[in-house]
Amino acid sequence: MFRKIVSQLSFSPALVAQLGFYAKRLRKEQATRRMGLVFVALALVVQSLVVFQAPTPANASNSNDFVPGGLGIGSARSFDNFMRPYDANANNLKDIFNSAGITREEITSTRFGQFVVGNKLSWGRENRPGSTTFPVRDAAGNQVNTVFARPLTQFAGAGDSYYAYIGHSAKVGWFAILQICGNLVTDIVPPPPQPPTPPKPPIDTPPPKVVIPPAKIGFTKTAKNVSQGNVDATKVAAKENDKITFTLTVKNTGGMPEKVELQDYIGDTLEYSTLTDKGGGTYNEQKRSCHGQA
Repeated sequence: MFRKIVSQLSFSPALVAQLGFYAKRLRKEQATRRMGLVFVALALVVQSLVVFQAPTPANASNSNDFVPGGLGIGSARSFDNFMRPYDANANNLKDIFNSAGITREEITSTRFGQFVVGNKLSWGRENRPGSTTFPVRDAAGNQVNTVFARPLTQFAGAGDSYYAYIGHSAKVGWFAILQICGNLVTDIVPPPPQPPTPPKPPIDTPPPKVVIPPAKIGFTKTAKNVSQGNVDATKVAAKENDKITFTLTVKNTGGMPEKVELQDYIGDTLEYSTLTDKGGGTYNEQKRSCHGQA
């Protein structure tokens, strides 16, 4: 078209205006083509990102999920997406499985696969119609949460199948951990864990009875010659007007206290002497003895 207009310029000078219009149109089309190339390049960049970068999970988080967002889809699926919150006991996840009787070793022994819904029970955090309430207790036996088990047919047909990590527990038998939400699936609901037994009150035991031995009284008598320097009067002959002091000693070598009546016959002594000091005792002249208490 451009060549045709140029070849006819000598016959019709008015075609110069059309030639200018056509030149402007060519410039616009050239700019449009350049823009198209830019968009094509951008589209190629976006497509390369899709090919070489792994997709992120597309699961929507639900308040009923044991693991919000699930364990990942496609190449993003990872069992570590379950074990991390399990080991951290996030939202009592570890307490839930411990309360159900499923150990960590049994969890790590699971294998990824599919199972058919059938009559299996799905566990979740929300209480819905037809649910069985299951208390969750921590290691100390205190209730820390509540989960609910209900027929999986509430969400799917009995012939449908789900992807999950499937294992076996000594307490509940067959179990599975759903890929899409981390929820537990079982065939049964085991007996719930019991609260800790309160400690028995201490029994008041009477103190041991102390047996005190009876009193054992011993008597001794000594005599000292005061006039001769408190010498033993039984070994030194007394002289006229010597003063002799008699001492009665009472000792209890037993356990029980006992009041003792002291009595000392001094009649033979008074044959050759005179009583000058009763020492706090009482002298019985008829019996010729001294009496006292200790």
